[in-house]
Amino acid sequence: TESLHSFIQSSSVIYMPEKMYYHNKEILQDKKIQVRNAFNEKFEKGSNVLFELPSPWYQTEDIQNKIKEAHDADCNIALDLTWLPVSNLPIHIDLEMIDQVFFSMNKCWPLTALRPALRWSKQRINDSQTFDNEFGMYSKIPVNMLMVLIDNIDFDYTFDLYANKVDELCDKFQLEKTHVLWFTKHRNFIHDANNYISHY
Repeated sequence: TESLHSFIQSSSVIYMPEKMYYHNKEILQDKKIQVRNAFNEKFEKGSNVLFELPSPWYQTEDIQNKIKEAHDADCNIALDLTWLPVSNLPIHIDLEMIDQVFFSMNKCWPLTALRPALRWSKQRINDSQTFDNEFGMYSKIPVNMLMVLIDNIDFDYTFDLYANKVDELCDKFQLEKTHVLWFTKHRNFIHDANNYISHY
């Protein structure tokens, strides 16, 4: 979460898809940061670009094409890989084009209370997360627990446990799978226009 907050607020212009799981646009709504649509607007050189990969709303290939386009425009590109462990398709990520990666297991393993997450970056980032890590001023339990679990639980544990159950539910209720195991669609369902959760 800190990594995302740092990235989305570190430039006067940021591009992101119209729909995202995390509440990035809500955070930026009262900031003097221009939010542009990563799929509909031309990338301005040097801008920040954020994608979630995989996404329940966008095709992985379309996201990867936009990543290449943003890279060619010399943008700073960050990927939120929260859903990667429950991707319904294999994904190849060319990290040469990516500047920052955010990765968490709390939505894919039963670790919600711990919220372990990691950030990888090509360049040093002068933000509170960097300084807290350097001085050891961070909560040790979540990240240490994540490292223990990585050694003891298969990366695909949750996917393997629930993939067949999701298939059964999709068949039973005539649901269409997305690229993320936890999200499905139904041809007769339309989201409520009242936007009870968020107008984003």
